[in-house]
Amino acid sequence: LTHARRAVELGRTSIGSHDETLATPLTILGTSLHHLGHATEAVACWGEAAQIYTEKGLDADANALHQHIRTATLPNSSLPTPR
Repeated sequence: LTHARRAVELGRTSIGSHDETLATPLTILGTSLHHLGHATEAVACWGEAAQIYTEKGLDADANALHQHIRTATLPNSSLPTPR
């Protein structure tokens, strides 16, 4: 997490907030956060990355992130119950 957060911070400082190269560390940070159970923060990172991809016309990348967002925001009740 520390390295991913630092990459996002450095990216914002050096390249700005809407360069497509910033989307990669945002995606990695979102995935790391999601694996650690921080769905809200993960969705925010993925949403920002998806917006960047959409602005750059990279629809396949944006759609992949939207799928991550949909999956992360499913209510727990919709997941199968362990037996």
